[in-house]
Amino acid sequence: MDKARLLSKIKSSYKNSKKKFIIYSIVSVLIIIVLSIIIRTVFKSNYVVGLNFTPSLHERVFIIDKFTNLDTLVREDLIGFVFQEKDSIYFDKGENFIKYVICMQGDDLVVDSSQIKCNKKYYGSALKIDGKGNVLKQFKYKGKVPKDKYFVWTPYVKSYDSRYWGFVDKKDIIGKAIWKL
Repeated sequence: MDKARLLSKIKSSYKNSKKKFIIYSIVSVLIIIVLSIIIRTVFKSNYVVGLNFTPSLHERVFIIDKFTNLDTLVREDLIGFVFQEKDSIYFDKGENFIKYVICMQGDDLVVDSSQIKCNKKYYGSALKIDGKGNVLKQFKYKGKVPKDKYFVWTPYVKSYDSRYWGFVDKKDIIGKAIWKL
């Protein structure tokens, strides 16, 4: 084969592979767009992505199932909920939180400045002042957890949770975290 024919074949092959590459790229982008729209529509209506930028939990990304049957929650479940404390200096009312359920309806709960116990299991205590020297409001309770109420917590000693503002109402729960990263 002479050089001219070989060069012509290479150019032709290059043009064909360039066309195939362009077609492949366009089809791939279209498939990604269509799948993204479908997944986003289905995903958004059933799930919420939760992000954690604090050291209170080791994980940073959570998928929360909005259709969790809340009657199936158990202790140690990780839940997403809407924060309802109106006079907090740390967070705004309406922000989404992610915490562990440690005590729920009918459980024996003791919360005072020296201890947090649910069904006699010790979970720690509450800090009296924050890192900036502000006095922390203390939630105090001794008795059975009321119906449709949850005491939430994380093991991080500086976590802002139920030990400072009390129970989470069932109506404020977004759902259960089903995936975390």
